[in-house]
Amino acid sequence: MAPGYYYTVFSNKKSISLRGPADRSATVKCGVFVHSGAIWGEFSGVTFKLTGTNTFSNLRNFSLRNCVFNAVKGLPSASRA
Repeated sequence: MAPGYYYTVFSNKKSISLRGPADRSATVKCGVFVHSGAIWGEFSGVTFKLTGTNTFSNLRNFSLRNCVFNAVKGLPSASRA
């Protein structure tokens, strides 16, 4: 991802990688953030600004590197299968 702001509803049941610049100047703003069921993936160098539902669940072989999560309603929840 290039530096800048990306506005979206993030609901993903697929494997995905989001890679931003090392200074985390790529920012994803979203009201609903749900990432579930991925068997591989990575988020790196991205700032997330979350204002609503935030969930990570059933992820395997997934990494978070050099990310910032700003959540209005608390930190994203995480669960294991």
